[in-house]
Amino acid sequence: MTRKGIKWCLTVFIVMSGTLSFSQDLAAFTDYRDYFYVFDEGNLKMIEHHPVQSFKIAMNGIAYIANDQSLKWYSDGNTRKISTVVEDYEVTENLLVYSFGQNLFVFDGEEKHTLSINCLNYESDSGIVAYYDRADRMFEIFQDGEIYEVESALTRNRVSDFQVGDGLAVYLDANGYLKSFVNREKNELMLAQGSPSYKADRNLIAYYDRSSSVFKVIYKNRTYDLMYFHPVDYDLADERMVFVDNNDYFRIFEKGEIRDVSSFRPRFYHLEDKLLIFEEQGHLKAYQNGRVYSLENYIPHKMKFHYNALAYLDQQRHLKIFYNGKVQTVSYEPVNGFEVFWGVVWFNKGVNTNKVFYKGKIY
Repeated sequence: MTRKGIKWCLTVFIVMSGTLSFSQDLAAFTDYRDYFYVFDEGNLKMIEHHPVQSFKIAMNGIAYIANDQSLKWYSDGNTRKISTVVEDYEVTENLLVYSFGQNLFVFDGEEKHTLSINCLNYESDSGIVAYYDRADRMFEIFQDGEIYEVESALTRNRVSDFQVGDGLAVYLDANGYLKSFVNREKNELMLAQGSPSYKADRNLIAYYDRSSSVFKVIYKNRTYDLMYFHPVDYDLADERMVFVDNNDYFRIFEKGEIRDVSSFRPRFYHLEDKLLIFEEQGHLKAYQNGRVYSLENYIPHKMKFHYNALAYLDQQRHLKIFYNGKVQTVSYEPVNGFEVFWGVVWFNKGVNTNKVFYKGKIY
């Protein structure tokens, strides 16, 4: 059963003035006067001459709380006031979600929608959100402009254990069954025993079935039995999963196949949609497009990464970026701070001088 509308809940994301966040072709920063600038496909534009409280950047716009506490949205060269009152706000790739009290709203880039007056908890990713609505006593999922009433008439045994990925959701229902919501349909995965181990992202669900002692992956509606042990550790991003098996091998599942990344268990790793960075015997390495790259013979003290790019300071405090299989030095001068999103890098050097590296050019 579905009904038209949008219901989203909210989390807090605060970026302090003077720091940076970006999207694929967007960036934002404050200068030494606390003026708020937007970097939009190679063009710099000052949009606020008073300090902003915080900001967050989606794929198609920039949301920020202005000096007067109002919530604003920048997109396509224009700035729009979304709300005069806001407590929390969050962005996905293309949506702005905001709230005050228990009132929840969403802005889709064109219209503002009233969401819910009583949303207890939620999970959201890209174009999907799963949440429990305390007013309706329902576990619902929003996707593609529709709200699906997945579990209804919930009282004491409400749905509170759930995760979402890009285009799907996995949850533990009120009767203890682990279920998925994919392509607008519910699917029963297993009868869970206690708190199940599972994760989900685009076209990919991973979970451990205690009844059969099998670690399973569902990828594009096909089930794979990967191993008869619970992995030591695992994580998902986009359509890929990395895991450490019981022999301490570091492996990746992508495109329906398992590949060895390293024969050593990493002390740390981080998986993004198009990038995997990890430690191997004290060296910094990356896995991208089916290939392992040796970046440094040490672990940099400071690193930033997002989606498909990694930026870090080397031992000489030079700023380097790993992107599309190549390491490039962005600045030979010491930097005060830096951030990365997609292939865009912002850095601050000297006496509070802001620079943006975008498509091979420094602005």
